[in-house]
Formats: sequence, C-alpha cells, structure tokens
Amino acid sequence: MAEQKYKPNPLFLVLMLVGAALVVAPTLIGMPARPAMLLTFLGFALLLLNFILNMAALVRFKKSAKERMSPGGAQLPSLKSSPISP
Repeated sequence: MAEQKYKPNPLFLVLMLVGAALVVAPTLIGMPARPAMLLTFLGFALLLLNFILNMAALVRFKKSAKERMSPGGAQLPSLKSSPISP
C-alpha cells in the first residue's frame, strides 16, 4: 500500500496569507503608529494560531498513520481472510 502524504488544509494557507498581510500592510500604506501596531500584533497572533493548528493537524495525521500501520490497527480486510460463498 502506498504511503499517504500529509496535505495541509487550504484554510491554513488563507490564514497564513491574512496574517502576513496584516503584519506587512500597515507599514506599506503608512498608517499611524498605534493602529499599525495593533494590526501587526493581530497578524502575528494569526500566524501563531496558524502554526499551532498546523502542528496539531500534523501530529493527528502522524498518529493515525501509525495506527494504520500497526498490526492491530484499523486496516482494510484482505481478500484471503474473507470467506467466499458460492
């Protein structure tokens, strides 16, 4: 059986792009210092949240892959073990 690869949720990419935009945009458009600081802080908070959610999803994927590969884990039934009635 081919090994499954981890594919992150597309929502993580959107969250990362929004967070990065909030970090960079206030400086690019020349906002006053206080609102720029708040938006930058919000951007960093979103990037941190994205990192935590992505790592949790990766750990969950690795754990489920380990269970699938273990002898007692959830596996597809093989054709040899299923009885065939005529």
